[in-house]
Amino acid sequence: MVVSLAGCGMRDKADGNTDGKNVATNVSIGDENDSSDTSTDIGNAGEIDAGGLDSGTAISGDDAQDTVLLITDTYKNATLVDKDGNVLLSRDISDCEGTPIVAYGEYVLFENYEYVEKADSYINSVYVLNVNTNKTKALFSGKSSVRIDLYEGVFYLQTSDYNTQKIIETAIDATTLEVVEDMTDFYANIDGYTVKSFSSSFISSYRYSCAKRILDEAGFVLLTTPAQSDESPYVMYDGTNFTSIEVPENCAEIAGYNADGFVVNVRQEQYSSIGGDLYLCDYNGNFTLIDDELFTNLKFENGVFYYSVSPEDSFGNTEYTIKALDIKSRETKTLYTMQSKPGMSQWIYPGVSGFTKNGNSYFYLADGEDYTGWHMAYADNNGNYSDKDLELPLETFEWFEYGTVESDSFVTRCEICDAVIYCYYNEIFKLDESLGAGVAKINQDYEAAALEYHEKLETSIEPRKNDPDECSYSHELAYSKETQEDRISKVSLLGGKYVQIAKSGYWYGGGAHGYPSIDYRLYDLETGQRIKLQYLYPGSDEALINLIAMRTSDKAASYTNTGDDWSPFYSEDPVEVYNQALEYINLESNNICFEEDGITYMYNPYDLGPYAAGYIEVFVSYESLGFTLE
Repeated sequence: MVVSLAGCGMRDKADGNTDGKNVATNVSIGDENDSSDTSTDIGNAGEIDAGGLDSGTAISGDDAQDTVLLITDTYKNATLVDKDGNVLLSRDISDCEGTPIVAYGEYVLFENYEYVEKADSYINSVYVLNVNTNKTKALFSGKSSVRIDLYEGVFYLQTSDYNTQKIIETAIDATTLEVVEDMTDFYANIDGYTVKSFSSSFISSYRYSCAKRILDEAGFVLLTTPAQSDESPYVMYDGTNFTSIEVPENCAEIAGYNADGFVVNVRQEQYSSIGGDLYLCDYNGNFTLIDDELFTNLKFENGVFYYSVSPEDSFGNTEYTIKALDIKSRETKTLYTMQSKPGMSQWIYPGVSGFTKNGNSYFYLADGEDYTGWHMAYADNNGNYSDKDLELPLETFEWFEYGTVESDSFVTRCEICDAVIYCYYNEIFKLDESLGAGVAKINQDYEAAALEYHEKLETSIEPRKNDPDECSYSHELAYSKETQEDRISKVSLLGGKYVQIAKSGYWYGGGAHGYPSIDYRLYDLETGQRIKLQYLYPGSDEALINLIAMRTSDKAASYTNTGDDWSPFYSEDPVEVYNQALEYINLESNNICFEEDGITYMYNPYDLGPYAAGYIEVFVSYESLGFTLE
């Protein structure tokens, strides 16, 4: 079975106090009742009942990849399809908690990451569900992350000791779920080195290729040398000998390898800290440029490296081309190309997200009419691939019920060095004119506001295109470019005569994080006029600001600052919060969200609390405001 999972787990969870046994690595099983424990648990824990999946029908599958398990319907269903994309069965998993991470045969592995009060720490737990028996069994519990591989009927779980950071890789029989072996001796011999695995965090941070798989397929493993070592950055290790290998200058990482050669991500010259060029190398010091477009590592399997490329100038309206490079024949083949659509999820990359190989077909997420869902690419007799929408939505976007989404974007480059310095993407909602007489005016005004902002932004960036000082100082840095995205987040009809269009945005220009933005606009469907809060409030602007500030003070006073009830405000003094609120409330801002029973005023990060607190939301009912939208 091949699995593509995103967002589910089991309702009933082990509480960490399991009847486990020590594994061959001599890493002891932790006791939740001992809050000082920081050990890692891997192995044989007691079975527990699993909620959310009934046991009426088995999910079947084997290494022949005859089935694929897909998560659908806004993460509420698990749908099993055959190799042609035909639905075999669908299971309701809406009652599940946690996140499924991988599945093989009759097993689904899922993770729960939660705070354990007795341990006074967040604990990461991995369980396996047998869908035939509807039982789960704990495989791992600890503070470290874990990666998983299934090879020759054995689960390999790799983690690290929380205290020593030494690598632990334990093998558990996939049928009996008993510990059968581990790689203790192997990793002890390479202490200080790191094994280069075949994995892609872009697809799943949990999947990797275990050391045994790599040794069997390549005859050796590649290791990264310790940071302070004088050795080559990479060495070959066959279980006995260490042999240095030569890599291209500015090598960012080795993305895949076998006995025939290795694939390398090489930093592009104008970006000294990020990758870009794809090189194929042999072990005699010969390097061949394969692709000079920025690429993303998807999968390495049976000597074939799968990756995607996207033109940098297609920011927002992005085109993703998926390719396959055969290391032995040194041939590259384009499999398929997918295009993102306005109004869809910014976290799904069409043709890339969920990428799963199944024989000669590929399954992945892509955009449909009003949803993002599962597609497959299948080959005809000539080896040409066609896209097929399986009509299995992962997420449906309700705003398409009220209209369509268009986009506006630009990419600005430095005229001196040609580096990208600014990328902009903005979505514009177009209401269906059947909604009211004022829709044409609303659409015109909404688009005009977006284009006006576009023009002002480009004007402000124009001097930077020819600035030698900025070019020489910043354009060789890893994150010299700025990016800004503004996307539709909600469209709602209110009070029988109003429509509210909401957007969320994010600007990034380097550093630890960027800065979010929100934009709520309420319109009268009959007149086309934009409606602001102060137009509806029967009192003065001063009284309205005072009312919102009072509600903000009340919210600050409601926190106990114990357990999970911690205040997001800088100050714990409600009076001080009230005075700060008076300073930041702006009735002309787009931070006022109209709802069915009141409004929510949203303070920007840093206004009244730290960035980590996000938007501080304060609700004021229509009853308190003295009006309704009816």
